[in-house]
Formats: sequence, C-alpha cells, structure tokens
Amino acid sequence: MVRFIISVAAVLVAAAPAAATRPSDAIAAVAAAWAQHDASAVARQFVPDAEFVAVDGSVFDGATQIGQVFTALFADQYAGTTLTLNIVRLRVVSHCVV
Repeated sequence: MVRFIISVAAVLVAAAPAAATRPSDAIAAVAAAWAQHDASAVARQFVPDAEFVAVDGSVFDGATQIGQVFTALFADQYAGTTLTLNIVRLRVVSHCVV
C-alpha cells in the first residue's frame, strides 16, 4: 500500500448545501472519500466555482473538473493510496471564507 502525505493550501468558501459546513468536517470528508477512492465525494466538498491547486501547480476550476481529475487520479497514480491530513493553520478571510 502506498501512503500519500500531501501539503495543501486551500481556501474553503461557504459550503454547498451537500458539503460540510466546518473546515474540519470538509477535511475529514475528503480523507474519508479518498480512503474509498470516491472522486464524487471529494468533489462534493468544493463549491461549484472552487479552484484546486495540485502539488505540481496544476489548477483545476470548479467542483465538476475537480471530480473528473480525482476520478482519473484514483484510477492511475493514486490507486491504492491513502491520505493523511493535518490542519496546520486556519485563517478566517471573511465570514464565509476560511
């Protein structure tokens, strides 16, 4: 089994109705979805106009594209991987952006 530890800088914006409402909930949901290699569940943690920057600097726009990218990743280079996430720091940008 391969284990990934990824350092991610992300902005969590007011969650979509189906998504988590606290940053820690969203992070836990991503880890749980990753454990199941469920790209749709990963994508549900992002608002429709989200931006995801991968560790290689690639930028993906929108929850739909993020889900598509994770579908491909779980079928290839992330197959058999697990994810460990740690909250290092949260900064409130506004009442709905963390």
